[in-house]
Amino acid sequence: MEYPRSVRTSDTPSLIFPAPICFTVDDIKETYATMKKQGVESVSEPIVWPEARGGWTLCFLCDPDGNLIELVQPPVQNRLSRSIAEQD
Repeated sequence: MEYPRSVRTSDTPSLIFPAPICFTVDDIKETYATMKKQGVESVSEPIVWPEARGGWTLCFLCDPDGNLIELVQPPVQNRLSRSIAEQD
């Protein structure tokens, strides 16, 4: 997918983003490391929410146009349920 080059007013990303582009991944640490190696700017390293708050792991990055990218990894029990459902 290609978009016209956006006009950035600063090299520093804004702290207020309209909405992230979110991707669910199976291995957030590997995906995060791969994206960093490709030059994607990190906003936050992967963090794990407590089980009481869902147990998701997430992080945020900025693409070269300043769009906020969110990576999320479901908790283990959600991934296991999805894997079993896909086998049926």
